[in-house]
Amino acid sequence: EHYDMDMRSKVYTFAFEDHDLGDYDMNDVVIKAQRLNDTQVKYSLEATGAYDELYIRGIQNATLLNDSKEVHALFNVSQNTFVNTESSRIAPIQETITVDRNFSFSRPSDQPYIYNKTTDKEIRISMKGEDPHAILIPCDWQYPLERVCVGGVADPAYKQFNNWGQKAVSSTDWYNYPEAGKVYTQSVFE
Repeated sequence: EHYDMDMRSKVYTFAFEDHDLGDYDMNDVVIKAQRLNDTQVKYSLEATGAYDELYIRGIQNATLLNDSKEVHALFNVSQNTFVNTESSRIAPIQETITVDRNFSFSRPSDQPYIYNKTTDKEIRISMKGEDPHAILIPCDWQYPLERVCVGGVADPAYKQFNNWGQKAVSSTDWYNYPEAGKVYTQSVFE
């Protein structure tokens, strides 16, 4: 358990891929979070680059960013619209919630996840040895543009991602080295 992750004012990014055989752009749902103080966390739905019917789950005490409204509907767009994964910019959907003092972004029970109603699957932060369909990045991360693979061999957004994926003790700062023109650079976290 790593509770040192919850430094105040630090932004964390939760990035999700909605399909097992997806394009691995890790922008199908992007949520950023910031611990404001001992009992408050600010969440921000930043992007969706998916056509599936997706719901946010796991944000305790949320009234807006909960599983009652589909992600595209939160942005007030149709389900076949990408939001903040190409050149356009739509304001993020933000909510500050009250949490227990023992809350931690590093604890799986405190992490947001998504439910893909189209495929009837939950997508959670990947554990050791699992394919990365959801990752937690310890910064205000510049996620890949639409249909640009986060890693891979052919023109990835982050060339060091695969090194880290193969051996978690190498390239541990891969997320600091995006390839120009491959990531969404308009930070919308406010």
